[in-house]
Amino acid sequence: MKVQLLKENRKLIEDKAPENIGAYVLYLRGRYYSSKRTKEDLEKAITYFGEAIKKDPNYALAHAGMADCHTLMGRHLYLPSREAFEKARGYAYRALELNDNLAEAHTALAAVLMIYNWDWDLAEEQFKL
Repeated sequence: MKVQLLKENRKLIEDKAPENIGAYVLYLRGRYYSSKRTKEDLEKAITYFGEAIKKDPNYALAHAGMADCHTLMGRHLYLPSREAFEKARGYAYRALELNDNLAEAHTALAAVLMIYNWDWDLAEEQFKL
């Protein structure tokens, strides 16, 4: 059986593929530590995402990961809420600037809108994108 991708689908896959494998490895390490949800592990995740961004400043997934970590830091009161959610919002918007088709970026922004802003309607829109 032969499979052929539509041009639109091929572009989506290519947009998500990492250009810098080193940044991708750092991103994966960040995701690993962020999944543990402790303050120490979220701090490690932020370090890894930051290193990924240094390697590739245009790596949207790393910006989305950074947004997620700051949302969790604020939600669990590991950082002052205002500081954490402002950083999370900034990273989410940057991820969307880099790739507006990235589900992780829309989800990161939706979390900020839902948890910090209590803007259920806008959060729902982002979750659906």
